[in-house]
Amino acid sequence: MMDDRIRPFTREVITSVIQLKNVVIDNTRGNIGSSVYPDKKIVSYFTDSRIVEIEAGSKYLLSHNFYYNDINTDLDYYKSLIENISIESFLKGNNLEDDDVVINKDTEKINPHFIKTLDGVEFKFEGNKVVLATVSNYNFKSPSILLFNDKESIINKGECYENSIVFSIDACLNVNRYSIYVIDQGKLYKIGFKDPDIISVEPYVLNNDTVIKLSYENNSLFITKRQLKSSITIDNIESMNDSINFKANINKIDLPTSCKMLFVGKNTKQMVEEDAIITQDGVIQCAVKVDKLASERYINIYVHLSFDNYEKICHLASKESYYEQKVNVLKREFIVITTKVGVLEIEVIKDKSWITKKINNIRYKLIRLFEDKFKVDSNKAIFESYGGRQYSCHPRAIYEYIKVNNPEIKCVWSVEPGNERIFKENKIPYVKRFSLGWLYIMATSKYWVSNTRFPLWVKKPDGTIYLQSWHGTPLKRLGTDINEVYMPQTDTFTYNRNFYRESRNWDYLVSPNRFSTNVFSRAFSISHDKIIESGSPRNDFLVRNNDNKDLINEIKSKYNIPTDKKVILYAPTWRDDQYFEKSKYKFNTALDLNKLKESLSDDYVVILRMHYLVADNIDLTGYENFAFNISHGDITQLYLISDILVTDYSSVYFDFAVLKRTMIFFMYDIEDYRDRLRGFYLDVNTNMPGPIVQTNEELISEITNKDSNNEKLQHFLDNFCKLEDGNSTKRVCDVVFNNSKT
Repeated sequence: MMDDRIRPFTREVITSVIQLKNVVIDNTRGNIGSSVYPDKKIVSYFTDSRIVEIEAGSKYLLSHNFYYNDINTDLDYYKSLIENISIESFLKGNNLEDDDVVINKDTEKINPHFIKTLDGVEFKFEGNKVVLATVSNYNFKSPSILLFNDKESIINKGECYENSIVFSIDACLNVNRYSIYVIDQGKLYKIGFKDPDIISVEPYVLNNDTVIKLSYENNSLFITKRQLKSSITIDNIESMNDSINFKANINKIDLPTSCKMLFVGKNTKQMVEEDAIITQDGVIQCAVKVDKLASERYINIYVHLSFDNYEKICHLASKESYYEQKVNVLKREFIVITTKVGVLEIEVIKDKSWITKKINNIRYKLIRLFEDKFKVDSNKAIFESYGGRQYSCHPRAIYEYIKVNNPEIKCVWSVEPGNERIFKENKIPYVKRFSLGWLYIMATSKYWVSNTRFPLWVKKPDGTIYLQSWHGTPLKRLGTDINEVYMPQTDTFTYNRNFYRESRNWDYLVSPNRFSTNVFSRAFSISHDKIIESGSPRNDFLVRNNDNKDLINEIKSKYNIPTDKKVILYAPTWRDDQYFEKSKYKFNTALDLNKLKESLSDDYVVILRMHYLVADNIDLTGYENFAFNISHGDITQLYLISDILVTDYSSVYFDFAVLKRTMIFFMYDIEDYRDRLRGFYLDVNTNMPGPIVQTNEELISEITNKDSNNEKLQHFLDNFCKLEDGNSTKRVCDVVFNNSKT
């Protein structure tokens, strides 16, 4: 709980009594509620920790902490305002409507038109102040800043300078994330940006041992904080003759009189002390000779600070959630790296390999051997899609373009054993993944093209260009943006570390739009100048063949799909927690094929496009000629033959949108997925180019009553698909393969 004595704010608790009506509390997490009570609102569980049951099953007390300073004249107004926002947030978070509840409170409900949107241009920090610049002069007189979180709100004074509003962040932030509103002259404003390109661009400021960030996501501007393990943060390291030179930062307001850095062996506790230099700007510099370090793999790093009246020992931390930097000193390799507890240590790489398993160590050494013995062939490229399981996606589009426009480049595909058939049938050159021939080609190819990660033991040779095409525009969080990972035999730290290490090898990364460029830059910790903002190469096929009836019928015939039936493509995302143990995954879908068959089989068939980990476990007995499991191969062809896409949180809809056909979003577990598994970059309630449904009945209704006039779709295309003109592949190849042809 926040200590109010160290904060110049008064605290009050705002409470409201909420009574449910015609609502069923479903503790089965959706397994039975909607089917038993189709005419009632089903609430699986409350997403809000502020709710306390005061009358079994129907009446609840909603509480909210309110912190304020110097606003006594309008106190009742602010309390009323925050109470309304708090209630609206609770209703939205639990998928409740006004008709589902009775709210006992003294204040009146806010008129929706009361909330205005400020057209923002930029947001930034100037020292410990936040600057919000707007498009035009709103004639603010005495603005206040409302920082809102479900648990608490903070009212802070703001100042006006021309078209900007400035407020201080000196006040403590009790929770990790707040949305930002402006209040002035009886009006409430949220900060809006018409152009979604701004998303994920995060300026930050380091305030003692706290990183405070600003970010625009889900149609709102947020301020977030992350507590560091130390107020001393790494700036840079470099090799210097026989030493590692550290450069770090400390709060210049509270400078010590002297400083030392301590390097302590993790197991032996052998310690080396080195004096450090501190500048008036709060920069700490220290060098340690590597021969003095303990002879073990991990060395802990500490900083000893001496003040006039006391001494303090701190960890060395990083303002980023993950940090890793490598140096070579005296022909030895050292890495300063984030540990699982969020502090920095030195890792000594003795065998120049990340691998502990013997077989991968052998593979690693073979690649190094081939690299030493053979030169990189400037006219050789190796391609891989989804870990060698498919001939598909951006690598396929780039490969087919290169075969026509750069025939001098010898192209080979990396194929996981068991997936060779399509390559044999189409006479496409391939090599088995991880075989001796694969290791040789990886070591001697000028170009690597892949849409997923290679194993960490695969070392990119000097002179090789690695094009990471990735595989879609992100809706759900990815890379280091994922706060908690639910996957077998891994954890959040390991996942983030491996992503970071792999992305250090990327020379280029394909981005379909500006939104993705900004997300990728942050989530993969990669600079904008390595990102090719080109559109989606794989969508060139869709743009050019949207009206090709002969090709559509040809593809249908290949999969034995009736040409006189309309096609529903069901392509849900992979859920990270659908596993028993490592390499053992379970198939589970909320799609009720019985209901769909009864209602739609006269006019439709359904294609199931599931994740490859569960694709072979699907039993469609009893659904012959209605449901088809086509979970392998290139999904782009399935887009082309489909009249309707049904998905959830998968990025497939960014591609399907190019065809301008109906899309329905079957988000039956939206609260769990948004709040626990991954979370979203976009507000799914406002940014989806189609209706959102949560039951099979709603899904069937939307299919049978589909609306061909979809204004949301056109708005979506304008924001995310501007570059989908059939020339995305050319734009990528012009950059990577130096193809200057027009």
